[in-house]
Amino acid sequence: MSTPRILVFFGLWLVVSLVCNDKTNYGAIGIGINIGPDRILYGVLLFEFLRQYQQSGRSVRWLVEELVCNDKTNYGAIGIGINIGPDRILYGVLLFEFLRQYQQSGRSVRWLVEEKLMVLFFFILLVSCFAFGSAFAPHNRYLSKLFNFSIVPATLFMMSRRLIYDRRSMTVLSVFFLIIGAYLGFTGVCEHYHLDAFVFPKVILDPAYGIHFDRVRGPFGQAAVMGGALVVIGLWILWCHTALRKRWVTWLAFLPMLASTYWTNTRGVWLQAATSIGILAIFRNPLRKPIRVLILLLVVVYFSGVASKFSAYQTTLFGQRHEQVDDRINIFHASWRMFLERPVFGFGYGNFLKYCEDYFEQLPGVELRGQGEGEHNTILGLMCETGIVGTIPYCLIYFMFFRTCYRRFRSTEAGDEMGKGVALMQFSILAGNLVGMQVSDFGFYNYLNSLAFWTTAIVYAEFEGMTAADTLPSGIEAPAACCASAIAI
Repeated sequence: MSTPRILVFFGLWLVVSLVCNDKTNYGAIGIGINIGPDRILYGVLLFEFLRQYQQSGRSVRWLVEELVCNDKTNYGAIGIGINIGPDRILYGVLLFEFLRQYQQSGRSVRWLVEEKLMVLFFFILLVSCFAFGSAFAPHNRYLSKLFNFSIVPATLFMMSRRLIYDRRSMTVLSVFFLIIGAYLGFTGVCEHYHLDAFVFPKVILDPAYGIHFDRVRGPFGQAAVMGGALVVIGLWILWCHTALRKRWVTWLAFLPMLASTYWTNTRGVWLQAATSIGILAIFRNPLRKPIRVLILLLVVVYFSGVASKFSAYQTTLFGQRHEQVDDRINIFHASWRMFLERPVFGFGYGNFLKYCEDYFEQLPGVELRGQGEGEHNTILGLMCETGIVGTIPYCLIYFMFFRTCYRRFRSTEAGDEMGKGVALMQFSILAGNLVGMQVSDFGFYNYLNSLAFWTTAIVYAEFEGMTAADTLPSGIEAPAACCASAIAI
């Protein structure tokens, strides 16, 4: 299989998904259903992976589950209870072709426990969604959330794990991370300084679009998702800069990203970044030196007083917006009470808002508020909606992610320096995500979930050693040369 070629399609999908997604509906084809560039590229990515995988003589049973459901949008759904569109037809064709090739090949690929848990998690959410009625919510809101939360990340993990990575393929991936990071950083700066002419897409400037209009929120319409994406992409950019090739353009993209992360004005994002940075500063890895320089820079900024919300002389962001702290406390308390009442199966996936009102109560020293806001803790949300039956598989998936990352970066095996570096960085990213989950519902964070699962699968994947063919062009021409060669393969 050509890993660089697959990564080109994945990178293009990531780039296009920034501005062509369920929220913006930008570039959608006007045929009554929402078919846009992101859907098309996702289909191309699946098709290309299937084509190459079939040619390699290997099989992927997990695609049976993946191809059945991938509900990314509810616009223009055909009124028969489920969404049927050209993307579904394409998935059906791919499924039929896969099953035909699978029967002829007589071969199989061993499933990981993690992958089995992902499939189990999907079916638990699906049964819960239908059994407790949230599947019939207007616009299929919770079916869409279910598929984006359980199916899309799982299939990306399964694809990425079956690729073989080397220096060239990692460089191809770094090019797309650099493009995405530069776009997000530039958009954040323009959004903050109201340089409206340079903001794309223009829907970002619409107060009715998404939430957090007074913060930097980017194409996601949500500051927490914007900040999370900036943190993850930023760390990958730094890793590629230190482990693959040092380029001045890295800093040209990274510094605006750092500023935009600050301008999200979101405590959860700052805590997520601090967790990842702290881990990378402790353990020996290629990023430890630049991370320590970054920490020194942040300390200088803190004591200089330049940043009003991150200053030693003013009230920081953590001392502001007390009403939101009360919201979270009340929501967490209500979620816990709901879990205690139905600890096994919960109230049904997607039913928190439907039943939570009766579980809010006055707490000492806390203003009673937060009703109607929705869930703000991923784990507690699963606990009260799906009980221990749905929560345990999800927690086990993340536990095994952490265990695999830890074992690889602590391994004493020689010749796996690139794999060890990726493992530690991904460990820090997962830890940051885990912190973010305590104050946000990652069930709606499609982009972050997709990124996390694809990049975590790289830790599971095989890394080939450097050969003469892996020698890269020097200077600024390296990224373009790698992409061109990958497409040509």
